[in-house]
Amino acid sequence: MKHFYLLGICLLWSFVLPAQNPTISGYIYDSESNEQLIGANVYDLISQKGSISNSYGYYSLSPPSDQVDLEFSYIGYSSKSITIDLKQDTIIDIYL
Repeated sequence: MKHFYLLGICLLWSFVLPAQNPTISGYIYDSESNEQLIGANVYDLISQKGSISNSYGYYSLSPPSDQVDLEFSYIGYSSKSITIDLKQDTIIDIYL
């Protein structure tokens, strides 16, 4: 009987938890050497949230809205901008 109460509480709690925003992630590369760029910037112009690529060139960002206008930049490189309609977790690799 104890197990049924615990199962019921777990099921109820799973319906109460709020939905999480989809995540955009990927790697940022140098377009000539294909090396991963460490410390490159990713910035959403709409939500004004951003991220920086880690020591492997990997970034991850969970913007609060579905419409995303991303700008990728790195010192000494031309920046790139993309606009997407985010419905699910998305992987975007960028070459600067």
